[in-house]
Amino acid sequence: SSTRHMEPLETYDPDPLEVYDESSLPLQEHSNQHPAHLRMWLLATYRLLTCHGFSWNSSSTWSIRKVLALCAAFLLTILSTEELVHEANHHLHHSHHHNASPPPTPPPKYPPPGPQPEPLPPAMTRADHVASCAARLSSSNTFFSDVTSSRLLAVEWFVIGPGRSISDIPQTSQQCEDPKSLFAHLYSLMVLQHSLNITLPSWTTTTPDLTFTSMSDICSHYHCLTCNKDKTSVTSINLANMLPPYELTGTIPPEIGLLSTLERIELNSNDQLHGSIPSEMGKLSNLQYLHLHYTSLSGSIPSDLGKLTSLKELFVEHDKLHGTMPQSICQLRTTTTKKEKKGVLELIQADCGGDEPKLECATDCCTQCHK
Repeated sequence: SSTRHMEPLETYDPDPLEVYDESSLPLQEHSNQHPAHLRMWLLATYRLLTCHGFSWNSSSTWSIRKVLALCAAFLLTILSTEELVHEANHHLHHSHHHNASPPPTPPPKYPPPGPQPEPLPPAMTRADHVASCAARLSSSNTFFSDVTSSRLLAVEWFVIGPGRSISDIPQTSQQCEDPKSLFAHLYSLMVLQHSLNITLPSWTTTTPDLTFTSMSDICSHYHCLTCNKDKTSVTSINLANMLPPYELTGTIPPEIGLLSTLERIELNSNDQLHGSIPSEMGKLSNLQYLHLHYTSLSGSIPSDLGKLTSLKELFVEHDKLHGTMPQSICQLRTTTTKKEKKGVLELIQADCGGDEPKLECATDCCTQCHK
């Protein structure tokens, strides 16, 4: 404005090197953090430009000196305004921070007085029920130690395999331990399949719509089994004389003892069938015929087979069995009564012949000894 007059400071004649020295100013990452140094520099520049008789009312023409003086004055005004705004915002921020009430503290979650109810166990899934019942039936402490075991493969069949459509899954311990249940039969057959490595296509039906709702379905879908006339129980397993590539190459699982209605087991003439004879076979109280000859079974003959009071034939020749024929089995040939009545066990064939027999057997026990 032409009416504004600013008197020059005649007495102030600073040395430019003294007023502005870069080495004397602190190095700042952001200059607005220390506006006092910038203001000092601008004020010194303004005074330097307006000294030595400079007058705003002079009629002389504009010069570069006048322009620079105006720029310095303008920057001083902007800097002062920004400082005021910054100071006001800083004051408001701190006053809000100090005056704002803290959020309320939630009350402590103490349990109510008195006895507390026991937490409910999580709901069991189908997989939990199947695995729990399978572990009870197998009576194994190492049931889950081997993820590739025949037991876990059988559980998988019930959970994600064709057996997932079966609704008759035991829900209680009593139901799980019932050997006559549909689940117990199917579980033992699945373990038997994976343990013996049964690959025969005709072992069971493989149609996509395979369903099991009763024992009669087992008799219809398993083709190496024989059932009674009413199709309510499995009475026979015949896997003898299996030819390559379908010969048995595994072991006899203890779960075969769950098939309590079996009367005949024929696993003979399978050279690669190995392992031992499970003592659980002694639970098959209805078993009459046990044919295990011409295999690679090894170990000793379990004395629990002496519990098979209905046994008529025991063939264990041409195996790798050793030891002594248990006396409990020999006693099945005669009944200890006053009349010495003959027992039901008629034939026992074993490797008890020759000068060095593999299996020791009394002459009045084994009916035929092989070398």
